[in-house]
Amino acid sequence: MKKFILISLFFILVCSFVTASGQAEADGEVTNSEITQTRTEVTHLTFYRYSNAAHNLYTLPLIEAFENENPLIKIDSVEVSSGGFEALATKVLLALAAGTPPDVCEMGYTLIKTMVESGSTVPLDRFIQSDSAFQKQKLNSSMMNLGKANGKQYLMPLGVSTPAMFINRDLFKKVGLDPDNPPKTWEETEKAAQVLKDAGYDGVIWSWTTTGNWIFQSMIENAGGQIANEDATEIFFDKQPGVNTMEYLQGLVAKGLMSVTDQVIPSFYTGNLGMIILSSFNRVTIPKNATFEVSMASMPTPTGDLETIKLPAGGKGYMLLAKDEERQQISWEFIRYLGLPITLKAKPDNLITFQQRDTHTHNLKFSISLPEQLMSRRRITIAS
Repeated sequence: MKKFILISLFFILVCSFVTASGQAEADGEVTNSEITQTRTEVTHLTFYRYSNAAHNLYTLPLIEAFENENPLIKIDSVEVSSGGFEALATKVLLALAAGTPPDVCEMGYTLIKTMVESGSTVPLDRFIQSDSAFQKQKLNSSMMNLGKANGKQYLMPLGVSTPAMFINRDLFKKVGLDPDNPPKTWEETEKAAQVLKDAGYDGVIWSWTTTGNWIFQSMIENAGGQIANEDATEIFFDKQPGVNTMEYLQGLVAKGLMSVTDQVIPSFYTGNLGMIILSSFNRVTIPKNATFEVSMASMPTPTGDLETIKLPAGGKGYMLLAKDEERQQISWEFIRYLGLPITLKAKPDNLITFQQRDTHTHNLKFSISLPEQLMSRRRITIAS
């Protein structure tokens, strides 16, 4: 039987798994391996990554800081800016087929098995075991397990995020809704959207186009169903919970309460849309870029019961694809550094520690479920 552990939402918003565990040394320095200490020529590493405002907010400072501390290593980024991690995986696989793989790539949790089955990804276990500066025993084992396939560590996780609701507080107040008492159920969300529509505004957008069918999966699971069976050999979203979910979304569209668009965040920025449901990963960029006051709330569910809510966590990490031993070792230095944001002089704003509190969440409690590769299910405990 799958078990769920209730944890505070600020534990599961985009967070650094190493920062939370105290991985970094007290002086904030990382010891380089002999192979990087003795080099005299500049090495360029190719890094395939996903690029948008939220991702760049922390990735670019990480790259800059790494290059400053390692002047003989330069990171050449190849960016994918649309299509989600599926598009990034496609680009990586095409590069592998062409014989020109990147040295390092970002990858979403749900695509690890796809990458491993390509036969070109390099397990990280031997680098972890031989690196005295890498204190695995201090890491969060549950998050490390997210990067495993076939019993090996193929991906170094960065963090996790969950579905959440973002509210235009100004608009809520303008139409007579209470932003401090946001909708908790699907029905309440529909009613709030109707109030917004009646006042001449747009109601809600569930970001159903999010990479990996993530929001759709979240809705189905909270309706009592699943996307697929354990090993992803049989689809389940055509069963009643999935039908109920689709009928709810179709009803919102038919009543003019939800637009059919993949431009969720730009639509929200217009100031005419009251609610969006998408990744908590946007917890920094949306409030920062919006011209109105924004707050976060739990994702609405059919019942609104926070004690039983199921939130399939999303996220990403870093995989090693470099071919020769020297490039693999240098790439490992980069991968390790990406997992140690606490050592940076310029710490990214949207990487938060388990010890930090997020005042937007009001300490709401949620249960967390993390999907394994290819939609199979793994439940984990995140230690506080």
